[in-house]
Amino acid sequence: MEKKTGGSRPRRTEFGTATPKINEAITFQADGRLQHSEDCCVEALRMLSREERNGLEAVSVRNTLASIRLDRGKYQEARQDARRALEITASMAEPGEDTELDRLRLTSLCLIGRSHLQAGELEAARPLLERALTMAHYWLPANSEEKLRILTLLGALAKESGYRYEAEEYYRKALAIAESLFDPYHGEVAALCHRLALLAEGWDEAEHLEPFARRAYEIRSSQFGTTSPQAAAAQAGIAMTMEAQQQLKEAGEKFLHSLAIFDRHYAAAQCELSIRVELLRDYALCRRAAAGYLIASGRHLDAREFSERAQKVFERVLGKGHPLVRKWREDHRSICRATPMFPRKGQRFSAWEWWRGFSFSR
Repeated sequence: MEKKTGGSRPRRTEFGTATPKINEAITFQADGRLQHSEDCCVEALRMLSREERNGLEAVSVRNTLASIRLDRGKYQEARQDARRALEITASMAEPGEDTELDRLRLTSLCLIGRSHLQAGELEAARPLLERALTMAHYWLPANSEEKLRILTLLGALAKESGYRYEAEEYYRKALAIAESLFDPYHGEVAALCHRLALLAEGWDEAEHLEPFARRAYEIRSSQFGTTSPQAAAAQAGIAMTMEAQQQLKEAGEKFLHSLAIFDRHYAAAQCELSIRVELLRDYALCRRAAAGYLIASGRHLDAREFSERAQKVFERVLGKGHPLVRKWREDHRSICRATPMFPRKGQRFSAWEWWRGFSFSR
């Protein structure tokens, strides 16, 4: 079987009227232009006739729209889109009668489960994802993209629930499927290696995860460049595994370098980039870990300034009332409580300039 190459992209649709708009939306989503992608999907829905709004094409559009809205942290809206898609598939045929329809049905179910998972509603997500996995066993081949996504989400659910070994098992199964479907430098392979690396957080027996962290960094740095946020997130994964092995100084420097890259890309007031929730999670993780390193090194104000700028990014992208922003605000308050406030006498600290070896700008 020929393996798919390149970055991680949703499957393109092959239906009718709105197909060009859907494919345009998928391209924008893959490029990180999430607002443009969402606008294309909304326009694609408007283009459908009354009959088409209850057909396969409408299901594809709504699933794509739900995926984009989840990337932007719009959990309620995404859930509504996926539920509507699921209702349409239920009206068209019974489960198990049509493979393509079953794939779309499973995608909708996964999106609903993912919306609960990302919102921290773990008990609501669990039965949906377990049901999806059972259905995938019956309806789809052993190695399918849908099953890969379900296993990945179950791994994330196990991690959030505190079951590391179970999470690692799910991620390894998903990685095996990804390696059978895609080439070794595909984005899905990197994403799963990165997820495995992040299991090392607070785990003293995580040295076996370092090869996955380094593989994720190798793939992402070759695809996006060493100073990209994607590579920075992967580098934080390496630091996590090093910290688990008590290589604290080396891990701290890597966390700080990763945070400097995030700070450079996203903390500018004029930044209008669409940032995926997953990258924001990595940014928050880097902030917390690097702040701990800076505080331990006696550089309290640097930790506070990093944290304040990152918090402004989170609030600008997701809104102050978003559940993740509320959670990360507590992290910020903890960092501030650990950093006594002293005036810097008008100095403005730049993480990127610091990393490049420059002095503070007056």
